[in-house]
Amino acid sequence: MPSGRPLPGRANRNDGVAVDAELAERGELDEKIGRSLQAARAGMWAREHVFVKPRERGRRNGLGENRRRRYAARVAAGFTHRIRVRYGECDPQGVVFNANYLMYFDVALTELWREAIGSYTDMIESGTDMVVAEARCRYLAPAGFDDELDVHIEVARLGTTGLTTRMEVGCGATTVVEGEMRHVFIDPATKAKKPIPSEIRAALARYCPEEQEASTGRAAGETFAAERR
Repeated sequence: MPSGRPLPGRANRNDGVAVDAELAERGELDEKIGRSLQAARAGMWAREHVFVKPRERGRRNGLGENRRRRYAARVAAGFTHRIRVRYGECDPQGVVFNANYLMYFDVALTELWREAIGSYTDMIESGTDMVVAEARCRYLAPAGFDDELDVHIEVARLGTTGLTTRMEVGCGATTVVEGEMRHVFIDPATKAKKPIPSEIRAALARYCPEEQEASTGRAAGETFAAERR
């Protein structure tokens, strides 16, 4: 038989009505409603202003400007070489054999070198060579016989003795492979590491988005300073 009392742990829906009736008799109901509305408005104001403070908007706009600058620098930097897939570069599955992408990286890097610095053989004869210290590939889509592949290279880092390059292989609008290579500069006679020659560093800097971004920032700063004079 029901006892008429609320079950443990469950609120009695009539309690709120009784309390409100008692407050109404004492003339305090309007005060309770007023406090509730004030608290609700305060909560709404806090939620509304979490993401729309002018300072926050300014930071977001600044971040967007930095992203646009990095994108513009990346577009301006880099080198692209086109390769047509030959029949012998495909495996029995009818797609480019995975190891051949490292060959494509090497071919494209050699062409970048020819454009930026000149003959690789001349560099060796002048006392500088490079060896591969690290290489990696991430395969995203297949490519097959007679496809035209665009191998895009960016200089990711110019260290004291090391050069890191990023590669992206595209077939039309599809990214097929992403990769990275790290070369170390050496003396061809002793095979010992050596610093990157200054003329090679300067020639490779224009293929580096970070260097391009820094150069753009410096140029903008100089222009701003000149305009204020």
